Amino acid sequence: MKSPIILLGIIILSIILIYSCEKNSTGFSGIQIDDDPEIIYIARKFINQGWGVAVSLNIMDGQGRNHKELISVSDGYVKEAYFSTDGEKILFVMHSDSMGSGENLYVMNYDGSNLLQITVTDTTIAYFAPQFTPDESKVIYLAIVNHQGYQIRMFDMISKEHTILVHETYDGRRPIVSHDGSFLFYNNIDYNVHRILLDGLSDEKLTNLGYTSQIQLSGDGRTVYFVSQIDHLQYDLFSMTLEGENIRRVTTLNNSSTAYFRISQDESKILSLLSPSGTGQSVAIMNSNGSNLDTTYINKDCFHSFEFFPDNKNIIFEVYEGENPYSVSNIYRINVSGEDLRKLSHDKYFANKFECFRP
Repeated sequence: MKSPIILLGIIILSIILIYSCEKNSTGFSGIQIDDDPEIIYIARKFINQGWGVAVSLNIMDGQGRNHKELISVSDGYVKEAYFSTDGEKILFVMHSDSMGSGENLYVMNYDGSNLLQITVTDTTIAYFAPQFTPDESKVIYLAIVNHQGYQIRMFDMISKEHTILVHETYDGRRPIVSHDGSFLFYNNIDYNVHRILLDGLSDEKLTNLGYTSQIQLSGDGRTVYFVSQIDHLQYDLFSMTLEGENIRRVTTLNNSSTAYFRISQDESKILSLLSPSGTGQSVAIMNSNGSNLDTTYINKDCFHSFEFFPDNKNIIFEVYEGENPYSVSNIYRINVSGEDLRKLSHDKYFANKFECFRP
């Protein structure tokens, strides 16, 4: 018979082992390691009912494991999914004939439970790029009314009121909310970066350039990055303060066809998609000051939507594949050295679109 001291030691050791396994697991425990962040993506698959195609909102880890369908629609579609700041909720756009006409904004728990429609059906409105403010009290989204162009709107989760913040913007990308939730950055119809308070009472023009796009915030929320052109020919990445001061040209790639840039959250690396080659495309990885340009060649045709993983060591991207490249797409990852290429999406789906990482 074991002594009480030995039994107590066994119990303590068991608790430590269980906690260690849980802490280092992936999936839906709410705990994840840095290189395996959970990923939300949209996918299509063939079914034997209705229209023959279902569109689903899915989650998996950064290795393509622990896959789960959160919601699937066979009489409509889902799109534009985004996590809440704490990663516990997902905001997205959905249309389903069985739920009525038109698109609506929905929110649900990240495990797919507690689906809630937060807009009133209006068939004249199409919704894009929804996101919560950091305190999750409001939703910022883009709306197109009667095909007339993008508006930036805000929905109050408490009062249920909708407010138009910007009546017209040329850019369909998601506006960028500051980390403190007080204002957002967007591309105005004058093709410059503007900053607007969320009370809608102040709209400041921060740049005076011929073209800007792809606004991004650094991981610490202190620096604004955006893409602009030199002499209407060459695209490059620029940076500035939150107040629009100290505008600086970060890259000088001298490649007029380069128009896609991403900054890593730690601001150590810049990612740029270079012009297509005969059998694939190249990705430029460089330091945040534009130095040490390293070109990674990926033997895949027609890929896009690059993003850094939160660990800043890997890249996620989509590839159009198949005889009709725009009907078949898959999600891949590769490290910033151009090694360890992996397909993440699942074969039962014929179209896959990366949406975002879970915070």
